Amino acid sequence: MRKEMCALAAAAALTLASAQAFAEDSVVGVWKVTKFEQKLLDDGKVFEPFGAVKGIFIFTKGHYSRIVTAANRPVNGVPPSDAEVSSLFKSMFAYSGSYSVAGTKLTMTSRDVAWREEWVAKGETDNDLVFSGNTLTITTSPFTNAGGKRAIAIVSMERVE
Repeated sequence: MRKEMCALAAAAALTLASAQAFAEDSVVGVWKVTKFEQKLLDDGKVFEPFGAVKGIFIFTKGHYSRIVTAANRPVNGVPPSDAEVSSLFKSMFAYSGSYSVAGTKLTMTSRDVAWREEWVAKGETDNDLVFSGNTLTITTSPFTNAGGKRAIAIVSMERVE
C-alpha cells in the first residue's frame, strides 16, 4: 500500500510539473494585440482607452516585452512639439521584465524597464490567461487607470509565431 501511495504521489507531482511546463511553453512566442479594453470596477463599464490598437507581446522562457499604441497616432513634426510628445506618451504603454506561469495564472515577477518609471518598482502582478486556439486573452489584476478609476485590463492577442 505504501509503494502504491508513493507511486501515486510521484505521478501527481509529474503531472503538475508537466502541466506547469505546458502552460509556460504555451505563452512563449510573439503575439499581435487585437484588442485592448478596460473594465471599470465601480460600474462595470467596458471601453477601449486607445480605440483601435496595434501592439506586440513577446514572451521568451521567463522574460517578456510589451508595447501597445493607439492605431491612429498622428505623424508629427521633427522634432515633435511638447504637446505632440504628451499626446504620443498618453496613447501607449510599454514595459518588459520577467514572469512565471502556474496553471492559468501569469505572474509578472519584475519589470526591468517601463514607459512610466513608477511601473518598474510596482512589484508582482497576477493576470489570468485564457487560450483558445491561436488566441490568448490576458485579464489583469485590478489597478488604478489613467482616469483615476479602479479597473482591470483585458488584452486579446493572436499568435504570430
